[in-house]
Amino acid sequence: MQTHSNLSSSVLHELIVRLGLPYAPYELSEKLIDESLVRARNEIAHGQFAACELAEFESIHREVLRMMETFTTDIVNAATLTAYKS
Repeated sequence: MQTHSNLSSSVLHELIVRLGLPYAPYELSEKLIDESLVRARNEIAHGQFAACELAEFESIHREVLRMMETFTTDIVNAATLTAYKS
């Protein structure tokens, strides 16, 4: 699987589907991933200044942590249920 050095919502979708995990918990975060995270990462990587208010950062941080916790839970559950065997 090619990530093209960036994790966009479409790359995340492909990864989660390949792992056999539910994508629904991430659907509402697609805009955040593509417009906030990837855009800011690209701006910084290309030497541009990416301003971010503290409240916006805290909101993005909470959402990223939520997605990471969901992903971890889904991986652990799939391993526990040996879902990878099906």
